[in-house]
Amino acid sequence: MKKNVSKKIWGLTLGMSLLLTALPVSAAESSALTLWLSDYQEEVCAKGIRQFQELYPEVELEITTYPDDNRNEEVKRMYTQLMAGEGPDLLLVNSFGGEDVYKLIKAQVFAPLDELMEADESWNREDYVETVLDAGVFEGRQYVMPLRYQLPTILTTQGRLDELGKTKEDFDSTLSILEEMAALRETHDHVLSSGGFVFVLYLGGQLVDYEAEGIGIDRELLEKACTAYRAIFDEANAFVDVDSFLSGYGLDIAQGNSFFYLPPSIEDMIGNAMGAASSDVPVLLPLYTEDGLTTAEVNFYGGVRANSENQEAAWNLLRCLLGEENQIEMLERQGNLPVSKAALDATFFEKESKLEMWTEGNGTGELPEGFMDEFKELVSNPGRGIFISIICMSDFEEAMTPFYQGTKSFDECFSDFEEFVKIYTSE
Repeated sequence: MKKNVSKKIWGLTLGMSLLLTALPVSAAESSALTLWLSDYQEEVCAKGIRQFQELYPEVELEITTYPDDNRNEEVKRMYTQLMAGEGPDLLLVNSFGGEDVYKLIKAQVFAPLDELMEADESWNREDYVETVLDAGVFEGRQYVMPLRYQLPTILTTQGRLDELGKTKEDFDSTLSILEEMAALRETHDHVLSSGGFVFVLYLGGQLVDYEAEGIGIDRELLEKACTAYRAIFDEANAFVDVDSFLSGYGLDIAQGNSFFYLPPSIEDMIGNAMGAASSDVPVLLPLYTEDGLTTAEVNFYGGVRANSENQEAAWNLLRCLLGEENQIEMLERQGNLPVSKAALDATFFEKESKLEMWTEGNGTGELPEGFMDEFKELVSNPGRGIFISIICMSDFEEAMTPFYQGTKSFDECFSDFEEFVKIYTSE
């Protein structure tokens, strides 16, 4: 099938030919720094790219873009090249249920960034949400750099908690929420306002332990969670139709039609909390692991190709994409949360200044005092960071579906998945 790939090359700036004659031979003869990303990613990263060009005009930057409609095909093609030791110098990848970052790290696709970071006097790890950056660490070394994340937090209301005879403190783990959902499902048509509850991400350790080459979540804990999830399996994979995406799920909860909602972004959380506030008090329920940690899901990251001849230049571009201005631009265009602390502060300041007009005309209410402060504290201080691979999003669910549907025992499904993980991680 013919791929419709457009190429855009940022050539040398005016007068660059004169500058090159003054550079050392090694710099003048070095190949262009290559970057491969989708049209939309190019828009999202535009400010960081411009900053890089201003700071490093001597570097020729060659950008190949592809239409977002061709994303899956292009990513497959890129990975084929990467596994052959070829491809772009800097990889910018969306990570949400598709690519397996740690599998690529184990295959030595990415260069470790530690020496580049140490040599860069302008780099300060403390300027970023470090637990999110830690998601890119493997066997003690930083291989990829998270650029954006989300912190899944369930929205409910005080009225729903009172109806259950529960307090917020009763929901101190993801398992406790799952078990409450299972109990509720026996007497209510709807427990979730919206689907897509990937509970396995928030239970404990990583589902797949790539270093030990096995399952990283305690088996007993996993069985309890799967048993509870079985009661809401069908509902968790369907979406409830509501009048307004931005505030309708919150209204749905406040009206008693459902009990929980898991917003996908900061805007969605604020909008639906205001929807709930129209007739009730919105309440945040963090999804805690059994160790009491919240989980930041990385959904956009950058990495330098291991055998690139332009690793320092690739790192410099990546650092520009981590800058405050580009991080704010990235958030405005794609939602979710920036890893830059300064950008995160600026984001919440901007959101709070617009609360009155946030969902104007949707019958929303005013958020209770302290709600935004609590929300900001949660997202700014996640307990850990993870990547979401296809194993979490589909392989695990596919393996466990016979158990959810009652055609196989948990032991049978677990054994099948355990064998799959052993083979997958050892390849």
